[in-house]
Amino acid sequence: ASAWEHGTGTVGVVVAVLTAAVILGGVKSIARWTSALTPAMAVLYTACILLILVVNVTALPQALGQIVTGAFTADGVTGGIIGVAVIGIQRALFSNAAGVGSAGMAHSASKTSEPATEGFTAMWEPLIDSVGICMLTALAIVVTGVHTSGAEDGVALTASAFATVTAWFPILLTIAVALFGFSTILAYSYYGELNAMYLFGNRARVRTTFRLAWVLAIVVGAAISLDSVIAFSDAMFFLMAVPN
Repeated sequence: ASAWEHGTGTVGVVVAVLTAAVILGGVKSIARWTSALTPAMAVLYTACILLILVVNVTALPQALGQIVTGAFTADGVTGGIIGVAVIGIQRALFSNAAGVGSAGMAHSASKTSEPATEGFTAMWEPLIDSVGICMLTALAIVVTGVHTSGAEDGVALTASAFATVTAWFPILLTIAVALFGFSTILAYSYYGELNAMYLFGNRARVRTTFRLAWVLAIVVGAAISLDSVIAFSDAMFFLMAVPN
């Protein structure tokens, strides 16, 4: 336990230092990093999933059949309704934040002569993320058969699917997840900073105080259990979604 706590503490400090190096440079620095990290993560992850499907191509027709037939069984319909009503909405908000209201803060910082085009860009985000990336993930899990293992953790199931290619392949998943996590930390630091300035005034002292608090929160977050972090995030997303 002490070794695990030491490890998470070290990771928290490293991520906090990297975050500080980026966010102290302001919105342009954040935009520069996220615009590079996010496409890299998506391309890496998509390429890995496609390779998994190629390696298991003979099982692909059966997997697609299981998905379609399973969706229209009594258990599938009941589970789908419950899943969409509870888990599905939680994970969708955690994944792309569509409807929460935060995306407008990011897109409002862009410079364009046609504001409507930025709205079109925003519409692509949940499509690529939740329809594209998540569907590929589900296919990889089903086509490799790891969904029958009884495991419930999504990352663990995906790692098992990656391992069907070769033993070191889950390392690429770790890299993709790390890039996703880091880019999310950067993006939400900007959202939080805008809210802090709205509440307390657009002053340098407010920006600096929030950025320091954000960096310290990363260290604290790394020491807390994942279940607690997800539960807290779900609660905050819910409180944002209700007024929106």
